[in-house]
Amino acid sequence: MTDRDFLAAIIANPADDAPRLVYADWLEEHDDPRGEFIRVQIELEGSKCEPQCRCGMATRCVCRRARLRAREQELMRHAWRWHIRRRLGRIDCTFSRGFIARVHCRMSDWTMSGGEIARSAPLEVVEESGVWPRGVDGEGYRWVGNLPSWLLARLPSMNQDRGFPTYAAALAALSATAIQWAREQPE
Repeated sequence: MTDRDFLAAIIANPADDAPRLVYADWLEEHDDPRGEFIRVQIELEGSKCEPQCRCGMATRCVCRRARLRAREQELMRHAWRWHIRRRLGRIDCTFSRGFIARVHCRMSDWTMSGGEIARSAPLEVVEESGVWPRGVDGEGYRWVGNLPSWLLARLPSMNQDRGFPTYAAALAALSATAIQWAREQPE
């Protein structure tokens, strides 16, 4: 298998940790620290502090979770480079279980770099700065701000008479549409 094969399996099953762990094994066999990063984040996601833990106390916490969190921070310094080839200006990425899960950026930055990010990670959310949904009396939520035409044309229910039923629905539709568009872009 290749990197692309593993990534395709992870993107196709974003909630399943098994493909992530198989990829982590493969990366570790090839002396790639991304494997450790994936494992550390997966373990952190499911772990809790030990009963004798002193988190929040004046003394330094020594539980396994604290050690994992410290290692995650060491690895995090390089994490963005593992998933994308170039620094992405004002795009803020949040990692979950070893991969970029959430992105916050301007639409112009997403238009330029979204394809690379979406093809390399099981993205859950894209949050665009500079645009927001606003309720219109009795007509649902519509977008305020400068949305690119490619996005407006693809947003579900924007071509209908009514807007989105809720603020959350408007955000979810924009995020899903931006991710789908980015995955369709040529390399």
